[in-house]
Amino acid sequence: MCKCEPVITLNQDCLKLNKTLKILFFIYIIFIIGKIFLRDYNGAFSDFLNILLLILCFLLCHYLIAGYLIFMVLFTTFYALVFLGQRVQNKVTGQLDIFLIKGIFAPVIVLQTLSFIFYIILIYYLFQAFKEYKAVYFNGGGYSNNNDII
Repeated sequence: MCKCEPVITLNQDCLKLNKTLKILFFIYIIFIIGKIFLRDYNGAFSDFLNILLLILCFLLCHYLIAGYLIFMVLFTTFYALVFLGQRVQNKVTGQLDIFLIKGIFAPVIVLQTLSFIFYIILIYYLFQAFKEYKAVYFNGGGYSNNNDII
């Protein structure tokens, strides 16, 4: 029987980033459940796509998936900021908003603000993962060992 060696061996930094990405994955799931509970479906498709890409990112540890996920989370961050601004503008100008009518305006604003902060933190760790995965992929040492790679 043949024992196959993995093509890429992850260093300690990559393993630590994988654990961090798994923790961020569960926090992201909590934010999505909160949005569904409050019936705030803005950006639901991009959130679910980001979850699937985040699963692929920490399972496959490939820099291209991390790079694509950075792009998608940046898009989702911009989208969340636009809708947050629109909700605040509707509140200030007195326009009708579905969440003002239901009386759950404050929890939606708090959840959208926390989501925006979470997206910024997720982007930071995704850039770190992109850097480490790329260094491991190209010469097997990791970014901390080979500062000339990226």
